[in-house]
Amino acid sequence: MESDLAKTDPRLLAQFLAVDDVPRRLWSDNELGAILRHQLSTSVQIDLESAGAVFHSRLTALPVDQRPGNLTYEEVFRLTAPPLELLNLLKQLAKSSRVRGESVLPPEIATVIYLTSIVVARLRLGIRISEQSDESLLHGIQWVIDQPWVDEKTRALFREAKTYYAREV
Repeated sequence: MESDLAKTDPRLLAQFLAVDDVPRRLWSDNELGAILRHQLSTSVQIDLESAGAVFHSRLTALPVDQRPGNLTYEEVFRLTAPPLELLNLLKQLAKSSRVRGESVLPPEIATVIYLTSIVVARLRLGIRISEQSDESLLHGIQWVIDQPWVDEKTRALFREAKTYYAREV
């Protein structure tokens, strides 16, 4: 699965970030906000362990001090120096949820998790974990900021990312 995702057709990835092209919303703003809050408070380890053999094996291959343990998504994203491979795993998990529809997560929530993993790696570690252009990422960052259902902590992170990426473009 990992190698399949690495070879994903760039057009599919472009569709992934084409957040404005979502044809019909199934969830209200209040529901999306509740789902995002729930996801951010979910155990990263439990999600990765239940996401399939590839994710489980990549999780167990991490050095013990880099495994998430009881950390939630929100706690991982707030770490000063989160483990790079863990951010990559979360990005891939969200990507597979969105691109392949292998999750019960609404695509909007998968997109927020995907983009958060990318911007946290760049802001906290100074490392690019996406092949998307900064211009494309800025589009996604602005989309997150504009969503009324995104919590203020997440929105603040994306405002910081917007400032950072705007300097890079």
